[in-house]
Amino acid sequence: DAGRDYGREALDTLIAEMENHRTDLVVILAGYKDEMSLLMQGNPGLQSRIPYKIEFPNFTKEQLFEIFARMVKDNFKYSDDLFVVAKEYFDSLSEEFLTSKDFSNARFVRNLFERTWAKASMRCQLDGQKSVTLTKADFSLAIMDGEFNKTETVGKRRKIGFN
Repeated sequence: DAGRDYGREALDTLIAEMENHRTDLVVILAGYKDEMSLLMQGNPGLQSRIPYKIEFPNFTKEQLFEIFARMVKDNFKYSDDLFVVAKEYFDSLSEEFLTSKDFSNARFVRNLFERTWAKASMRCQLDGQKSVTLTKADFSLAIMDGEFNKTETVGKRRKIGFN
């Protein structure tokens, strides 16, 4: 764009290296579908040199819950009621939300997991507990935060600052 970035130069260099090392170089590009299409348009020779495309579908609600549950089970002690409220939450996510361009799929789950254990860690520290156990209350606090609050995220821009 008007010489302000080095994207074209980087693409030209990448293509030259792909051509010069075609027998001993593998290039894997990863990104969102629209942005990858734009990248491929950046140089006419790029698309013909990258013949394979693999598109990964979004995880289902059930798979998102399973990812969350696995993260919890692999890292923390937890109360039995945690998974009941988590399952209800993931089941309640709308298709509109799950298919929106801003939805980050498993990264959303990882961020929610991290927010949940942060809430638990703070609670346990304030209570003087030496170990952290994730609870339904920790999860409920985490999903009230803007990026996880379904009513605040669908069709609206994320707010910056304190909720």
